Amino acid sequence: MFLEWFLSALIPQRLAVQFCRFGEFFFMCLLERVKMKKSI
Repeated sequence: MFLEWFLSALIPQRLAVQFCRFGEFFFMCLLERVKMKKSI
């Protein structure tokens, strides 16, 4: 019972962390492109 609750609480947290990392990576790439356009 406790193990099932623990897993159900842990898995969405992991997905959220991965999603946040992906979002941060995407945002940084976007920022780099904007900098490139401004420098040209």
